[in-house]
Amino acid sequence: MVQPSRTITVAAAQLPARPLSEAAQALTDVAEAVAAAQHTGADLVVLPECCYPAYWLGSTDQYFRANILRGRAVEAHLADLARRHRICLVAGIVHEQDGALYDAAVLFDASGSLVGRHCKTFLWDAEHDWYRPGARVQPVETGFGRIGLLICAEGRSPEVFASHAAQMAGLLAMPTAWVNTADGPGRYYNPQPDFMMQARASEFGLPIVCANKFGQECDEARFCGMSLIVSRDGRVVAKAPPDKPAVLAARVDVKPRRLDLPKATVQRLVDETPPVLPPPDAPPLRVAVLPPNFENPPQRDGSQRLGGRTAHAIVSLRHAPEPTVADSPGRTEHQLRTVAHAKMGFVTASQARSFDRPRVLALEGAQVLCVIGSFDDLALLRTRAAENRVFVIGAPDNRPTVILPSGALLARSSANDDQPLIVDLDLTQAADKLVAPRTHIWSERRCGAYCLTRDAVP
Repeated sequence: MVQPSRTITVAAAQLPARPLSEAAQALTDVAEAVAAAQHTGADLVVLPECCYPAYWLGSTDQYFRANILRGRAVEAHLADLARRHRICLVAGIVHEQDGALYDAAVLFDASGSLVGRHCKTFLWDAEHDWYRPGARVQPVETGFGRIGLLICAEGRSPEVFASHAAQMAGLLAMPTAWVNTADGPGRYYNPQPDFMMQARASEFGLPIVCANKFGQECDEARFCGMSLIVSRDGRVVAKAPPDKPAVLAARVDVKPRRLDLPKATVQRLVDETPPVLPPPDAPPLRVAVLPPNFENPPQRDGSQRLGGRTAHAIVSLRHAPEPTVADSPGRTEHQLRTVAHAKMGFVTASQARSFDRPRVLALEGAQVLCVIGSFDDLALLRTRAAENRVFVIGAPDNRPTVILPSGALLARSSANDDQPLIVDLDLTQAADKLVAPRTHIWSERRCGAYCLTRDAVP
């Protein structure tokens, strides 16, 4: 039975990065953070991904040769911390099973009982050298209600969030090791704390507690800090600095929101049909984006003159073209068509608020996603681009906007500008589905791990 909604105090503990050789000090950091979280009055504390023994293992051999606590010994230590401080504890650790290693998050209740474990399904770069991916996404039953566990790079997978929401989770706890992707010393950036977590919380109506590391364990593992607590409406209610330890605390509502996705899109999202990959050598596409108040939009196909420049395609944000690709039985209604030399998907603003239709269009080879109508959530549009590695064209605040497959802004009209926005799209970027070396967004999908319908909910 799903617990009634309630308000609790949650904490996110941001810890210093320590290499495997400093695992003993990492245990001290963990103990101090849990004690500090207790002093805030927190009911639940979340610690970073692989807060012990380290995120960067180097190899399975290095892990097994290290002088560290392993397996049940680590879990017993964390259980004791939860019991002594009377706090619900989520921590990222290495899980051993049948000789294999998994990047795991464990959840202990305030009595010290292990009530849940989740193994990361979306692996990042060198993690493939020492971890196997998890095989199931399922929230954990607690005295606060169901809590969904997810880990770092899974933040890029909408299916993981949707699986927790469909199974009536009321809160998401996320140990992370967000890497710093900014250029230059003293700068910090990662798309997840910048815009993706706010969009995820808002879309699924669930608060998210994200605990990250700061500093570096080695040259290959540099972290950006910026741990977050996000409310269920997408507001950042607490945020840590990028380069210092911190224990954040905030009150959040633990309240599940029933997720209902169309059966046709669910079928496509959980089956093993390979994605349609865009051509890697597509030529650039010049697009003219007409603002929503632009009257009498011209024909969209073909090369045309507009504002003194030639455009391959003209997109009206008031009018969606008629679909030219018929939906096959059991598939979602959507609009996917070839415009000039690009495959473009069209969704309404209301459809774009849910991940499923844009995801299906991307799986079917869309390079550009056009969102028709008024849409005021720029973070969500950026997330649609980044999670699918496609260009997104929309009009948040009625300002024509083009977003790169990375989620960064390519171009945006000025306020009250009623002229077309003309941009050149490098379509090879939409063909590149790598978000990191060896991390292909489609290869990291684990269709058998997802639960996207209420029919499968106990």
